[in-house]
Amino acid sequence: MKMETPKMDVVRFKEADVIVASNGPVSPEFSADLSRAGGDAKDMSLAIVHGDNAYTYDYQKLWDERDSGLLATISFNNGTNTKSLMQLLDDDVTNGAFDGHYISYNGSAYTKQ
Repeated sequence: MKMETPKMDVVRFKEADVIVASNGPVSPEFSADLSRAGGDAKDMSLAIVHGDNAYTYDYQKLWDERDSGLLATISFNNGTNTKSLMQLLDDDVTNGAFDGHYISYNGSAYTKQ
């Protein structure tokens, strides 16, 4: 029996080639706790943590920012539905369906945990 030399593929890289390696999954950079979202009591609150920084917002503070456009770019997905922060601020129907702890990798799209 004669043994054959195994075939090998050669990959040549150029200077402009980029090689990326990862040592595991990326951790979320942001977390948020949302409470009393929706309903007509106007007592919604939001706490966001990013690294060592924590930011808290009550209903009035969020309402004062409603014209900035920022509230429309931040969204919360509760597992069955996604709404912008502006929609949650205006929505009298959810009555706590979006309350809970969320994580985000980019600071604008939050997913309920």
